[in-house]
Amino acid sequence: MGRSVAKAAVGKWQELRTVTKDSSLRDAVELMVTEGLSSVPVVERPNSLKPTDVLCKADVVRLLATTKSEQPTNLYSTIMT
Repeated sequence: MGRSVAKAAVGKWQELRTVTKDSSLRDAVELMVTEGLSSVPVVERPNSLKPTDVLCKADVVRLLATTKSEQPTNLYSTIMT
């Protein structure tokens, strides 16, 4: 555990993926799923590498857990639309 993040070979070091604060939640989650990311930096505008926030799996799970849906089977659809 004393190694640096880079030496431990964790994280994504090339082709950094980001979303903007105006991106849809659907797009952000789809990016996380297709790219196998546990989090994605949120940037002010496209092509910016200056993050203003981070969206992570825990944020998505919290949203799923606290969003009310009439039918639990539709919960994912409700949040993603």
